[in-house]
Amino acid sequence: MALASEKAKRVARTVLVNERTLPDPGLDENWARIYIPKQKKDSLLGTAVLLLTLRPKLSRTASTLHGLIVLLGPPGTGKTTLAKGLANEAAKLLGSRQDPQPVKAVNYAEVDPHRLPSELLGKTQRAVNTLLTDEIPALAAGNLPTTLLLDEVEAFAVSRSRSSLETNPVDVHRATDAVLAGMDRLAEEFPHLLFIATSNFVSGIDDAFLDRADKVLHLDLPDEEMAARIVLDTLEEYGKTYSGIKQLAKPDIAQRIAREARGLAGRQLRKLPVTALALDLRTVKDPNLLNEEALIEAVRAVRGNPSGGAASKAG
Repeated sequence: MALASEKAKRVARTVLVNERTLPDPGLDENWARIYIPKQKKDSLLGTAVLLLTLRPKLSRTASTLHGLIVLLGPPGTGKTTLAKGLANEAAKLLGSRQDPQPVKAVNYAEVDPHRLPSELLGKTQRAVNTLLTDEIPALAAGNLPTTLLLDEVEAFAVSRSRSSLETNPVDVHRATDAVLAGMDRLAEEFPHLLFIATSNFVSGIDDAFLDRADKVLHLDLPDEEMAARIVLDTLEEYGKTYSGIKQLAKPDIAQRIAREARGLAGRQLRKLPVTALALDLRTVKDPNLLNEEALIEAVRAVRGNPSGGAASKAG
């Protein structure tokens, strides 16, 4: 039994990764370069700061706050990047508040979902309990606000009602029960602890976990306006190195590309320049030769219906 307990502790330690102190300037772009409507972004940031500052002052029974934000949406919409940026931006805002003792630092770590299933499912809930009762409390100990990223949370809080008979539903139930009980304990004992969870697969998350969320934000594929901002920002970044691409970083060009690229995710939009450059070895040799037609052709290639040949290149 002792050996099993020690193994569970080792598993939990490998699950908790990327521990650091925020604010971290290296995460500033994670917030600045994810384009969603300003009102949604402001509300998201406001919720994070309020959960970190109000919960210690309120009765949890009266407020029902758990310190949990969930970001949902299709792949490529920037959920994980935004979550990291949110944690960092909240830390910056906490430090600038007009409090008698403003917060100067926030603890931060991430749960690596890819290390959970093989060790947890089939090993009952021991490792989950260790993570939630030992490792996370150790991170949150003390008075510093603490933010924890639960990426791909469907691997952590597996839906009990939809669990497949092929995966041993008893173990799924036990692991998810342990997660829910652990989250409740942490919410009670550490009101300065904030979880930010992300998922592409909402139907895979247990309903009781989502019910505990204080805010659920759905990130949609970018509309034309947001897509144009993403394209422009990406071209401007390439333009710092290549003067020819800098000439393409204009709002009207970005707008035309965004109009053609309706339905593409933000990640796909940011990869358009390299997709376009790869269409012709001339632009591989000299990226300054990239033109608007090649970018439009790249959109068609991403959609899987290229027009039948690389677009012509200037020069």
